[in-house]
Amino acid sequence: MAAAANTFDSIWTTKDPSLGLTSTVSNYTVKTSDRDIVARHWLSQQFDENFPELLLYTPILQAPEYDFASVLNMLPDGSTLHPLVPPETASIDAAIDIFVQLFPRETDKIQQGVLEQLASYIASPHLDKDPLALVRAFKQKLKSSKTSKSTRTFEFALDLLHVGLMHSDAILRFVSAEALGALCSMGDSALVSSEIQHLTQQIVDNQSPEARAGCALALGYIHQSAGSMTAGLHLQKIFGVLFSLCRDPHPIVHFWAFEGLSLTVESAGISFNSYLMSTLALISSVYTSNTHDPETAEIAMSNIGYTMPLVRSLVRCLNITVGVLGPDLLENSKARKIIQTLIFQLEQVEDPGIRVEIVKTKELVSLFVPGAINIAEYISFLKEGVDNGSARVQFASLKALQQLVNRCAHDVFGPSPSNWHLWDILDKTTHKIQVQEIFNSWIHQTAHLEPVAWIRQCQTVLSNSNTDEAKSLKELADPTLDEETATFAIDTDPGKTTAYTWQTQVFALECIHSVLQLVSQQRPDLMQLDPGNEPQNLVTRVGELVRIAFNSSTAVVPGLRLAGVVLLQDIIRNFKNVQDPDFEDLALLEQYQAQIGSALTPAFSADSTADVAARAIDVCADFIASGVVKDVCKMGRILKFLVSALENCKAETLVIGEMRNLGETAETMLRLAVVSAWAELQIASCTQRHLLDVVRPHLSDLSLLWLQSLADYANLRFGPHSPESSSQPNISLGNEALLHVYDKSWHVLVDAIASLVDRAPDIAARAFGTWGSKYIQTENTSPRPGKIFYILFGLCHETLLTATNRVASSDDSVLRILHVYEKVLRPSICGFEIYQDEIFSETMDLLYRLVSTQRLDFQKVVLKIARNLVVEHPSSHPIRSRRKSEVDVDPRLDFSQDVDQIFELARLTNIVVCANFDITERTSHGEFSPRRLAYNAVIEAPTASLKSMGYQGLDSLVEIIEVFPSVIKVDLYNTVLYVFACLLERSDMDAPILSSLTVVCRHIVTTSIVDPATRQPLELLTRTFLAQIIPYFQRYRYNPTSASIHAAHNALMVSVIVLTTIGDKLLPSSDSSIADFIDAISQGYTSSEVFWKVSLQCTRTILRSASSNPIASEIFNRLLPYLLATVSLYPLSHPTEGFIELVGLIFEDLNISFEKVPFAFAVILPALTACASKPRTSTKDKSTVSAILVTLATSNPNAFKITLSSLEPFQQSQMEELVRTKSGRKRSSAGIMENATPTISLKTNFDFE
Repeated sequence: MAAAANTFDSIWTTKDPSLGLTSTVSNYTVKTSDRDIVARHWLSQQFDENFPELLLYTPILQAPEYDFASVLNMLPDGSTLHPLVPPETASIDAAIDIFVQLFPRETDKIQQGVLEQLASYIASPHLDKDPLALVRAFKQKLKSSKTSKSTRTFEFALDLLHVGLMHSDAILRFVSAEALGALCSMGDSALVSSEIQHLTQQIVDNQSPEARAGCALALGYIHQSAGSMTAGLHLQKIFGVLFSLCRDPHPIVHFWAFEGLSLTVESAGISFNSYLMSTLALISSVYTSNTHDPETAEIAMSNIGYTMPLVRSLVRCLNITVGVLGPDLLENSKARKIIQTLIFQLEQVEDPGIRVEIVKTKELVSLFVPGAINIAEYISFLKEGVDNGSARVQFASLKALQQLVNRCAHDVFGPSPSNWHLWDILDKTTHKIQVQEIFNSWIHQTAHLEPVAWIRQCQTVLSNSNTDEAKSLKELADPTLDEETATFAIDTDPGKTTAYTWQTQVFALECIHSVLQLVSQQRPDLMQLDPGNEPQNLVTRVGELVRIAFNSSTAVVPGLRLAGVVLLQDIIRNFKNVQDPDFEDLALLEQYQAQIGSALTPAFSADSTADVAARAIDVCADFIASGVVKDVCKMGRILKFLVSALENCKAETLVIGEMRNLGETAETMLRLAVVSAWAELQIASCTQRHLLDVVRPHLSDLSLLWLQSLADYANLRFGPHSPESSSQPNISLGNEALLHVYDKSWHVLVDAIASLVDRAPDIAARAFGTWGSKYIQTENTSPRPGKIFYILFGLCHETLLTATNRVASSDDSVLRILHVYEKVLRPSICGFEIYQDEIFSETMDLLYRLVSTQRLDFQKVVLKIARNLVVEHPSSHPIRSRRKSEVDVDPRLDFSQDVDQIFELARLTNIVVCANFDITERTSHGEFSPRRLAYNAVIEAPTASLKSMGYQGLDSLVEIIEVFPSVIKVDLYNTVLYVFACLLERSDMDAPILSSLTVVCRHIVTTSIVDPATRQPLELLTRTFLAQIIPYFQRYRYNPTSASIHAAHNALMVSVIVLTTIGDKLLPSSDSSIADFIDAISQGYTSSEVFWKVSLQCTRTILRSASSNPIASEIFNRLLPYLLATVSLYPLSHPTEGFIELVGLIFEDLNISFEKVPFAFAVILPALTACASKPRTSTKDKSTVSAILVTLATSNPNAFKITLSSLEPFQQSQMEELVRTKSGRKRSSAGIMENATPTISLKTNFDFE
């Protein structure tokens, strides 16, 4: 063809049908590669009205017959990923792509030679080499990261593009200018400066309109590609040159100059502010200039101006100017006035292209400067655009209207929304998505305020029925029939026709669906009985809603039928708990049961589809589970639908209603719909007792169907016929469709099976036994589980593993799967298989990831799993710890790994404890670093929830430790006590931690008794723990901060628990930690109110343990002198009241439990008498001392009498006065002792925390 390029007379005589043209450039729209989808240039935007015009500028006409395979990969907008061009053109496109891939890999010398050759081809007057394809290839090459940065190569590239800029072809100039901008973005500032200077000089020297237009466009692309940081230094020069060219009378020059100016303004950003007024003045002067008016120009110029619309370019430049300035227009009133004037003048033009740009400009002005535009006039302007016959204008107006509705729908539509005729526009326009978005935004803003108005509006759209459709339904809905075919009256007026298409009616039903959802979320009171007769209450509209759903679900069109069934489901879910206002003991929906059953009948007719039938089955399950009708005998045809469908699922060929000869995908969808519906009923039966009578008769069949469905799903997803592994396209597509159906249902199936394990274990056992599980009746444990274990374990494990890839999953279905996973790991299902090394390792890896990435409720289930795995471990149960030769022990299980597995579970539990309590660990450098789980670090959970989770983990950890051998328990006790020591410093430590510590102490004592070899390390462990926590009190005395107060308070209480529980078993009375504790308590007597209270409470606790605990007795004997000394110094030692009352409680306990009561009285009575005799002692404290003395006297008269006789006379007199004051009698102390009766009881109930 190259040899005969200039000899042919007609293009049809050549051998190349496309003459070497490329399809990657079409009317100023450049596609960089087959995988890139670029926005069309504004000159080549395609609409129905200008499609024939665009064809004139399209070099290659596409057609599906050129590449039928591309039709299978259509994009959402209806376009194809690859151009549908002839093979000859496709070869040119492929050659360009290959050139782009190979050119960067060549040496600089070869690249320079190629560029020089390309430049000669472009400059050649012959068309044997397509110049556009050459520049297009070079432009794409510039996007490669391997493009050479050689200076010489840059020079050759610039020469090539300079030739393209001077070419007479406008599209070639356009592509060359864009490529030049990309080239400058790869260079430095010197290259940008020299290129701008070169283009400016070319504009001055070259008077060719094409050359000046190409240079002007190149200046704009250079500034856009290089950026304002690099090209900003030349902004003044660029604006000056472009302003001059915009005033050039030649249409080619001033059109492309304005295009370059628009590019410069858009990329200048805030640097453009200083050129704002001059740009607006330029637009105004050019618009009013006679030299730029196409109607006054010469014929040749006028024809050129038709293909290059100047006014539209002006409006587009104005639109970009407003968009760049944005809110800054609020401060520039002069610019606002000019913009308003221009908009007013330009909106009078009827040209669709100009009208589109004006709509975009007014949209930006209303967004950035709302006060600068009259909203009422703007809304009227948009209404005119929406009603405009031009598709372009209507599309732009709808987008602007959508943006305005998003801000305030009520202001747009007001009290008369019908004036917009949006339903008519939706029914007829091709831009349905924009209209639907307007409706959706409108509904989200007003549905909860006026739901009845929305239902009426949608009901108007749905009110008219097609005559043929009405006739076909008349037979089905004969009002003389019984409940089985009950329905609403149908208007069969033959003169009535359908006002809207079925697509519009489907959207109206979707709007009702959205209204019900929004009202249920934001105004649930509107869905309850309202004695105040609220006009927007929806309960009064239930009959209308059921009528709408009935008419739609009995339609001929499957789309309408599906939307009607969905509406039925919404009605059941939202109004199931509403009582009938006339009959309080009946549900409101019970009176519509017959209509609901009749509405579901067409879903199972011969002309129905699988998705409609599947949704209808789901609606049947929702109605039965709703509790509207709780008597099985009254559930009627709705229950019959489900029962008959379940019976048909047992057959090889599924038949539901009149639906027969279904395809594989449809049959699978319906089977899953049936078993999923029954699975929902099984799950609901756990909380709704009336469903037990519905589900229980079919559980045996259901359990097998559920397991069979899960087995099929696992085989499809992971087996050899999965979509990823199938090599045959048709099989892969079919399996992918089936997999999509299974993905929606399998979660419900595993939930139902999990509920069987808890609620019906016998049925679950039989179902699992069918799959080959072997059960040991005595232990209900299977060493080798059946096939179902691997199915459930694999599905749950894979789902949870996927969930851990995202932090803090909000999908509740994942949490349900985790609960199922916990049940799968029970011995009744998994046996000992979970303890195999490979499975156990994978399980632990998943559990670690779950506690590190998921919410607290996930961690709670993980703790339960870890505890169960420890409790059910073969080494933790006597029967399961038999010799390997016994029958019930799996010979494959390696018992040498038992300790390691339990240790891993303990470590997992400890991580949860430390993380939720925010416990730190000491690093190698001696510093402390926080150990928080990923979820708690990203999303702060409530403190109470973190503490609760920590306490649960602590209890689990304490229980897990007891499974270990004694030699390992010591180290684990050390870990737990370290956790307790860290928690003592927290101000929010609660009582549960003390109970956990008590349990640990008892376990330590038991371990030391069972295994005497552990006594010495446990003694050291206890001493170390006490030595760690007792100094907290000294820390408080030297640094009384809030944290130290709480730490000291907690340390005293914990020390008492340790000493009274394990002190006498592991610690000698001479231990230094006991002395430190006595010192801390004695100092607490004279400390602040917080500490003398806790010190007295600790003393009382020790006293109560003294009779059975030698260490406690020794401690109290050493504390008593300090206590009496403090009492003797009262009130100087304690300025606050309440101390004497607490001391009295201790003395009462002492009188009851202490062996040497007389000796105790000898020191207690003088101390109390001295305390009460002080002048500063309050009357209340004196009364308290008197009450204590009377109580002691009446509880042990002999000891009291002996002690009283040994006192000094003045002490006897003081004590007699105290007792006489309390008793109110003038008797001697001896008489009191002889006839002593209880006369007072202390009611003080002080609770220490």
